[in-house]
Amino acid sequence: MRRPTLLIPAVLAAFACAAPAAQAYDTQPHTDMTRDALSAEGFNQNAGDITAFTNWFADFYSQASHNPHSGHADALTRIIAGAVFTENWPQRWLDAAEKTHFDSVKTQDPNAEQKVLSTTLGVEREWERLMRNTAAGLQQARQRQDPHQLLAVMGTSLHTVQDFYAHSNWVEPANTPGFDGPGWKQRGYGDFPTWFDVPKGERDGSRIEMANAPGGHRKHGGWKDDHNESLATSENKDTPGRPMYEQAYITSHFASRQWVQAMKVWLGDDALWTRAQRIGTTPALGRDRNAALEISLYTGRWAGGGGPCVPTHDGGGAFSCGPIVGPAGSLINLRQAINSYFDQGPSVYRRAFQDTIEHFGRDFTPGEAAPNLPLPTPSRDVQAQTQFTKLQVTKQEGIDLGDPASDDADLFVRAGIAGQEYQSTVIHDHDSFSFPRPHHPHTFLKAVPVGARFKQPVTDIRVRIKTGDVRYAGTNDDVTVVLGNGLRFSLEKSAYDDFERGDNDTYAIPLDRLTLQGGVTLSDITRFQIVKSRDGAGGGWRLGGAELIVNGRTLVRNDAINRWLEDDQRTFSATFPRDHRTGAAMPVWMRLMEDDLVYGGDDAGDINPVDRNTLAHRAYTPGTSFATTATGGDRLSGRLAMDNGEKGRIGYRLSTVRGTPPPAMPAPTPNPSPVKPDLVITAMDTREVTVTNQGDALSGAFSVTVNGYTPVRFAAGLPVGASETKRFNFSGDCGGVYRATADALNEVAESNEANNARATENIVC
Repeated sequence: MRRPTLLIPAVLAAFACAAPAAQAYDTQPHTDMTRDALSAEGFNQNAGDITAFTNWFADFYSQASHNPHSGHADALTRIIAGAVFTENWPQRWLDAAEKTHFDSVKTQDPNAEQKVLSTTLGVEREWERLMRNTAAGLQQARQRQDPHQLLAVMGTSLHTVQDFYAHSNWVEPANTPGFDGPGWKQRGYGDFPTWFDVPKGERDGSRIEMANAPGGHRKHGGWKDDHNESLATSENKDTPGRPMYEQAYITSHFASRQWVQAMKVWLGDDALWTRAQRIGTTPALGRDRNAALEISLYTGRWAGGGGPCVPTHDGGGAFSCGPIVGPAGSLINLRQAINSYFDQGPSVYRRAFQDTIEHFGRDFTPGEAAPNLPLPTPSRDVQAQTQFTKLQVTKQEGIDLGDPASDDADLFVRAGIAGQEYQSTVIHDHDSFSFPRPHHPHTFLKAVPVGARFKQPVTDIRVRIKTGDVRYAGTNDDVTVVLGNGLRFSLEKSAYDDFERGDNDTYAIPLDRLTLQGGVTLSDITRFQIVKSRDGAGGGWRLGGAELIVNGRTLVRNDAINRWLEDDQRTFSATFPRDHRTGAAMPVWMRLMEDDLVYGGDDAGDINPVDRNTLAHRAYTPGTSFATTATGGDRLSGRLAMDNGEKGRIGYRLSTVRGTPPPAMPAPTPNPSPVKPDLVITAMDTREVTVTNQGDALSGAFSVTVNGYTPVRFAAGLPVGASETKRFNFSGDCGGVYRATADALNEVAESNEANNARATENIVC
């Protein structure tokens, strides 16, 4: 795309830190797996989109200092970016958003073990914190009967769930030089076990750690540096091409479905759940969805590829671009995308996120009891029934596609697999790109039920028309073919004299629009009709023969029609058995695009060899694997080639990924003596009371009452074996009986509820 260079200095200043490395999957993996999981759990496309961009809000709000519209960027950035009015996000939103990244560093205090994510106990506490906070958000949505807030809670919590697998050692093998994962596959737990698929005792006996955790030896890792391809120095698995990305992605998908199922139980309101599943659309839905895409694309945070070059000064006169520079970002486009998004106020979806995010900022308090929530159900059954179709684009080339003059193309790929749409990152300023390291092919993964049956997709339709070889047989009138409801196509060719005496021409049926609207299947083709328009000056048309060819197979052929289509008899009809069969092959399509955000709509390239079609169409059967190339052309265009769009080429491969599911979880063993705290008053006088937890578990918050005085609050609870002394509000009276009761409000479930009180008489003042 041609870029006005005079704007670049201003934009650089406005977005000097626009694309920092986030502690999360890039936006595309979050988006793809969220939409896929929601669809599998019965949610419509609107709900999947809302949940996906709410998932992105967690990243967006945690980067507020780089956003000129948030109220947290410096004044110069706001002025140069044109952000005269800002939204002034409260700091509590930003603090809470930061905690939605599972690998956020909670504390540098090595003694606060419950908060240190370099320990298995710390990770366990973080899961408990997430469960508690998710349940609190769900209950608020239930109280308000608000499906938008329900989806906001789902998207926000799924962001954290997915991040765990992107930035921990969970999916890594054991006994590997340079790093050491738990090695669940080696221990018989399948290829993609989630946290809740492994018994607690097994987890407790393993070292589970997060990237960047205090005491941990590995960092998150940046793009285009030595951390990108080495698990020995970093744990990041957040973009295609990084070590074990595929394992982390698929495990995150199963964990997402598992978490969605658990949230339905925690919500406890089937009617509200159904409303969220069937939610309608608003004009703001497209705006928020596009903002998540475009802002992520132009910061280089959609799916790897690096960000825009932001020069930084080293103090000695030299400038450098920083560690994440690459062709996937664009500062000019970013400026337009983010300013366009903030031209209007927050949508109903972003307001729901803002109402929700504070729930996720609450910390796990030492001594606070674990949440009394049913754990997510193991994903064994879902895994046993699921396989993944993997589409990788290995090369993209704009043969004619691109900008005028000397500018190279800004290419990206849109795709569809079994009804779900995908988009790659944009590679700027490259007419041809073959993904040299550290780049990796555009990668799209789609979960598909094992043994799924699909209506047979249509990838190509051709109609052959033979005009009779008799006097006046030809026509200049319009000729149309009708194949079913909504399947009506003109057979005219551009710059070509059709339907002349003796012609025998084959016409390509344009499928692009129908493919983008959901596709055409064999069962949609219900008839074959050739229709001529009202007679023109030349009168009738002698139809000699016709043939209908679908996916390379002839459905109808009659070369001896020899009928005049004229007056009120202008339609030829042929019947054939309607094909209702289903099969294992699923529809797959790809489209090569050229990014033109600043100058208007994006340009579509042509990667289909046949006239009137630009998309590459495939019917893919899981379990097979192949690689091929799709190149644009204008076959069947007639004597004169029609303008079929700017030609391009992609190389791609399709394959299937399927793993071994985890084993069944052992049935829980009943515990005849549940582990509980036991609060006892161990000392008191006229001014102070001492409470000891002599039980076997942490206690939550509780209060102590002393007759006649204001209750004393132990807000942090007590760890096992701990004692704490607090002063109560002595009134000055002496003598009589002093009676203190621990947990007077019955907030803590104790192993012994009969030893909470203590009485002392005749205290001397």
